[in-house]
Amino acid sequence: MFNNHQVVLYNNRNNNILWSDPQIRLLISERRRRNAEYYYFIPGRSRKNFWCSIANTINNTFNVIYTGQQCKNKFNRLVSDYHVRKYINKNKNIRLYCFKYVFICFSIFFIFQYFSV
Repeated sequence: MFNNHQVVLYNNRNNNILWSDPQIRLLISERRRRNAEYYYFIPGRSRKNFWCSIANTINNTFNVIYTGQQCKNKFNRLVSDYHVRKYINKNKNIRLYCFKYVFICFSIFFIFQYFSV
C-alpha cells in the first residue's frame, strides 16, 4: 500500500532537516502547552515517549515523518539560538565600546610610534 507521507527535506550541506515555519510553530506550542507534563508528570529522566508523542502530533498534522529525537534536537537548537541571540543583542553596546577602546589604544600606540622616531 502506498504511503501518503511527505518526504522530510534535508539541507544538502550538513544534512540538517528543513522545517517549515508552521511545523516549528506547532513544535513550540506543543512543548509549551505540555510544559507541566514535561517537568512534573514524567517519572525518571527519560523523555523519549514525550518527544515521540509530539512528533506524532506534528506528523499527523502536516503529513510528514519526524522522529521524537528530531523534534527534541530541533527544539533544543531553537532554545540555544534564542539564548545566543539574546546574549548578542544584550552585549552589542559592550562590544561597540570595546571596539572603540581598542581602536583608540592602537591609534595612540601608532601615534607615539610615529613621533618617537
